[in-house]
Amino acid sequence: MAEEFLSSEQVDSYVKHYELTKLHNIGNKTFYEKYSNLLKLHEVATIEASRCDNTDCERVKDAFLKYSKVNYLIRDLITLSVWIEKVLPELLKLRPIPNNTLPTYIVLYQETVLLLSIPLNVKPTDASIKLETNAIEDIEKHHRNLSFIVTTQSLSILRFICENLDNLPLSIASRIYTIHDIPILIINLFDNGTWSKYIDGKLFKFNEYSWQQWFPEDAPLSKTEIQILLLIHQLLVKSISTSVYNFDEYRKQQFTKILKYLTENVLDQLNILSDLKRWLLLNCLSGEQGAVVANPLIVDVSSQYREELYNKYEGKWTDIALQCSSLLFYANHIDLLNITKEFSGFLNNVDKLADMTKTCLTCFSKADKRCSKCKKAWYCSRKCQLEHWSAHKHLCQI
Repeated sequence: MAEEFLSSEQVDSYVKHYELTKLHNIGNKTFYEKYSNLLKLHEVATIEASRCDNTDCERVKDAFLKYSKVNYLIRDLITLSVWIEKVLPELLKLRPIPNNTLPTYIVLYQETVLLLSIPLNVKPTDASIKLETNAIEDIEKHHRNLSFIVTTQSLSILRFICENLDNLPLSIASRIYTIHDIPILIINLFDNGTWSKYIDGKLFKFNEYSWQQWFPEDAPLSKTEIQILLLIHQLLVKSISTSVYNFDEYRKQQFTKILKYLTENVLDQLNILSDLKRWLLLNCLSGEQGAVVANPLIVDVSSQYREELYNKYEGKWTDIALQCSSLLFYANHIDLLNITKEFSGFLNNVDKLADMTKTCLTCFSKADKRCSKCKKAWYCSRKCQLEHWSAHKHLCQI
């Protein structure tokens, strides 16, 4: 299984020697070597998280905890986001004519990897090895596409955080509900159709890391929409919100925007949303005044890491761009071959990863059984398959 990709000794060694990325080193040879090791760790982590019945077999997670390196991943994500914000625009000002855009794409793609969610269906080399007529437009397009993927995946991580709020410092709940008012933000993003659009009268939805045409016979919710609605459910129904959140009339009005999406077909597809609908009807349309919650006094020690990077590299962004431009845009044949070799090794394993990370359409547990008719829907048990049949029967190819 996961041992096919990395042995336990390799996992331990890669994590033990994982060091913080220096912003001025992004895009050099050392960066790509480190990135290659991180990709391999993600391959193993993806398999272990989805296929293990208990936490004892999650070697990558255990290693990061053992060596206290989780914070390194977070800081590297901040470092990379600052690089994209400050250095990438300076690179594009150089008006490059790259020999190949793959090295630049890999730098951008690492932001997705650092979010601990490898997009299995994205094949970066398809667009990168064949150079577009306008290289700058090509890089900017990749940046936009990956930014949207990263943002969407961030919401999945936010959902996992909300599922564990009871075990986290109160300051995190305060940030979610009081400082940023995440419930209102997510509900309005969903209501504004962020993950769906019409092109020439045809409906497209953002699903599995790409825009896909959606047909009337398809399930009402895409996988992305399912994640968003589960997040809303967690924020309102299954969390500590009642102790830190004021349910005033304005918020109640905003929450009711979701009701129109909770149709019978949607509830058939994802039955857990019935709890959300009942909660909304009870708390937003009952006419009762919600409890007034006094915001607690919280001392929140926020990370200053981003500000430290801004201060350290202020006035040096152009110099950093010039320093890394040679390898990013004009790598020689040997360097490009080495970079491509490491990255293609990851792509060769994508199909294996996809087969090993199937999830049940009903309960989202690991799945090893398929619908015998269409061979596309995956379930963990006969019980889950029967529960999902009312939604799946419209899609099943007999």
